[in-house]
Amino acid sequence: MLLLPSGTLARVLVNGALVVMLGEWVTGWVVTHAAAGPVARGRRTAAAAWALLLAGCVMHCAEHLSDLELGWNAAGLHALVLETAWGHAWLALTSCAAVALLFVALTDKRWVRGSLAVVAAVLVGGLGHAAADERWPLFARVVDAVHVLAMGAWAGGLAGVAWWARGVADDASVRGWRTFSRVALVAAPLVICTGLGATALRVQDPSAFLTSSWGQWLMAKSALVVAALGLGWRHKRALARDAAPAEGSLKLELATMVLVVLATGALTGSPPPGE
Repeated sequence: MLLLPSGTLARVLVNGALVVMLGEWVTGWVVTHAAAGPVARGRRTAAAAWALLLAGCVMHCAEHLSDLELGWNAAGLHALVLETAWGHAWLALTSCAAVALLFVALTDKRWVRGSLAVVAAVLVGGLGHAAADERWPLFARVVDAVHVLAMGAWAGGLAGVAWWARGVADDASVRGWRTFSRVALVAAPLVICTGLGATALRVQDPSAFLTSSWGQWLMAKSALVVAALGLGWRHKRALARDAAPAEGSLKLELATMVLVVLATGALTGSPPPGE
């Protein structure tokens, strides 16, 4: 990750932090709903994720200041943050991260952390390509927000439940995975549908799709998502036999999800064809 360009790294931090915090929330719900025991380290995990999100926001702002040849000073920040739609969204997301860190320090209520994570996911829609959509601005942001929420629930929940399941009995692990399987059954189709919707909104010049870096990154991300779907189906078949997903297969799906987050960072930093 340290070898990534600063702008891509900022996006990876933001997207990765959202996946972690949404996953922490989903994991708590899954384990509680499955009556499979408590989840440890949730508060610390959420705090670390919000800190990473805040760092990603600062790096994101620095990138835009550099791109617009504005100085890191009061005048440059005023011009970027207060006079652009991107700046308004950035200010709201950064403020949300700062408030969330305070709440995490003061309370251990999981529903508070989850609500703030949902707000952050909605605000991220103003930092991507949706912020520049002049034809369907509200619809574009809603599509992006649902995509982020679904991806966070799927990838983050997978990581959280896998971590929790390592230290519990087999019967509790199977109950937890069955509950998460129902979450993934909703989240995965939402990821695909909103991804297709976002693509339709972004592509102005279909002929340039295959030759653009945006199109190439999108195809790479799509291939990874398809691979994750295949592995998820394999895990669902294991649950039908009253067996928890195999550790090797889980590690492979988790690695695939990490690559999806990296590809998303590169994708959101590339201009769609025709722009």
